[in-house]
Amino acid sequence: MHSFHGKSVNIHYDTDVRTGECIITNKENGQEIRVLGSDLLDFVAGYVREQKIAKIESAGITDILGI
Repeated sequence: MHSFHGKSVNIHYDTDVRTGECIITNKENGQEIRVLGSDLLDFVAGYVREQKIAKIESAGITDILGI
């Protein structure tokens, strides 16, 4: 199992995060939640998608055309 250590949580996950569970542990109180890795990836992908859309919507002509 692999781990990610963030500021407020630790996330433990299997190598193929898409097919397994992720265990998210709150560093402050030790509470744990288990989520499907695919749900976590869908959430992050949705966030990144919205950020990219916002960047394109606010881009100027020269940015869009690359000139």
